[in-house]
Amino acid sequence: MTCRPRGGSIDVVMMGWVRVFAVGLVLLAPRICLSDSLAVVVNEVLYDPQGRDTGGEFIELYNRTDRDVCLYEYEAATGNGAYPDKWKSEWRGGRGDTVRAHGFFVIGEGAVTPVPDHVTTLDLQNGPDACMLVSPAGEVDLVGWGAHDFEEYYEGSPAPLSGSGASLGRDPDGADTGDNSADFTVFAAPSPGDFNHPPYDLAMARACLSRYSRPDHATLQVICLVENLGTAAFGRGARVHAACAGAEDTSMVTADIPPGASRPVAVDLANTGEGLHETRVWLTCALDRRRANDSLVTSILVRPAPVVINEFMFKPPAGGCEWAEVFNRSDALIDLGKWTLEDSGGRRRAIAEEACYVAPGGYLVLVEDEEDFRAAHPDCACPVMRPAGGWPTLNDSDGRDGSADMVVVRDSFGTCVDSVAYAAAWGKPGRSIERIDARARSTLASNWSPHFGASAGSPGRPNSVSVILPEAGGFLSLGRRTFSPDGDGSDDLLSVSVEVPEAAVVRLRVFDINGRPFKTLLDGDVVEERRVTFWDGTVKDGRPAPVGVYIVLLEAVPVAGGRAFRAKAPVVLVRR
Repeated sequence: MTCRPRGGSIDVVMMGWVRVFAVGLVLLAPRICLSDSLAVVVNEVLYDPQGRDTGGEFIELYNRTDRDVCLYEYEAATGNGAYPDKWKSEWRGGRGDTVRAHGFFVIGEGAVTPVPDHVTTLDLQNGPDACMLVSPAGEVDLVGWGAHDFEEYYEGSPAPLSGSGASLGRDPDGADTGDNSADFTVFAAPSPGDFNHPPYDLAMARACLSRYSRPDHATLQVICLVENLGTAAFGRGARVHAACAGAEDTSMVTADIPPGASRPVAVDLANTGEGLHETRVWLTCALDRRRANDSLVTSILVRPAPVVINEFMFKPPAGGCEWAEVFNRSDALIDLGKWTLEDSGGRRRAIAEEACYVAPGGYLVLVEDEEDFRAAHPDCACPVMRPAGGWPTLNDSDGRDGSADMVVVRDSFGTCVDSVAYAAAWGKPGRSIERIDARARSTLASNWSPHFGASAGSPGRPNSVSVILPEAGGFLSLGRRTFSPDGDGSDDLLSVSVEVPEAAVVRLRVFDINGRPFKTLLDGDVVEERRVTFWDGTVKDGRPAPVGVYIVLLEAVPVAGGRAFRAKAPVVLVRR
């Protein structure tokens, strides 16, 4: 037992009359005795419930011993730290009040759930204030919060303020070092009648699809992260369940998880097919004391994604604005309500707070400024909107990692549906960046190209580079044998595919039938697997090439050394 001096006595105003609080001889003595071995302590306090303060306040007591304790003649009081010796009695234990061994006794108001052991109106304030428990033997337990001027209201130093809706609780439960700031912490989720920090508490932290799962696999592997939030190592034998699109299965935690650690558990499910699927994961464990954190609902994406980033503008022309177009490549109506848009900064901005549908094969353009966008693209027929959460400014100069910025779209569960990291060199001032193939990966730089044509971009309609793509095969393939670059929107571009067996330095040029070079499409670019590029029918200085037959010549030298290889293919340029 430790003691510290105090000044004066503690008077408590109770039902309009003044009396000596608790055991008078003890409290009127010149010293308050604070026990470091109390059987029962104040374990948790909620003084500022969410919303209205009335009805939700509580004081939780905890029995630290291995035996039941009768609370007859125990007394609890609240202290107003704005004044010295300002205590008010809140509860006095009756003959039937008992707290079980290592159990709890809650003194609380009528709105507290579960129903307190003793229901009463409390007068807990937001601080600086205090709560005191006095045993029949005169042992005192104090907890004070906020910036106190009077030492009688706390032990050691005061606990921090909790904020609205959060409670102050001992961590671990029952810990009593004689210092409120060390013993008490803030808990966002109050737990009257239960452990603040249970010894056994498993939680389902998150779940995602394994990166090794593919649409053509018979099964999908869902990786579930199980976290031990308790104070004891346990978890062996717990079951982890997953359900998605009618498929359900389970797996077992094979070893105990240390406190504060987590362990991934894989659950195999029958393949649900490509797309975005809502998935529920949960765990079952007999020892687990808290069930509220045992399950979650998320989504898994079996690529390719139903919605993709299809075009974006990060170097707008004068008077223009930044924008990004998303494309629904699926055959289903997609609701983008509660989805988010973000840049490399990671701040998620809501696209729409309510339902926001994109039709199959349809577009939605998200803009920095709707008025500026409409002025620059009056012919855009698809829905156009500024994200409800604001626009993430897109950088146009590279950072240390070699990229300028990112465009990321997440669904309502936070699952990344599509993302693209771009470099400054991708774009030309006043030109959008277009996706070449909606089914190819967004992460491939070779799947993006500046817009071709007289306008700044093609929002709300097929991209200028969404032409017939060459079939893979051989070193060099052309999308068509004849094209007509006359600006009518039909067959204006020739797509050229380069495919190499190993990383190579590539040069790709266009010659006329007399062997004269007319245009260089790739000049020393390193191609690792496949690269698609385009010829718009112009020559070196940008003038239209004459009608005629041309030869596309590929020359590639392996980066690792070795024999160079060449390939060529003819194409006919016509004009209508």
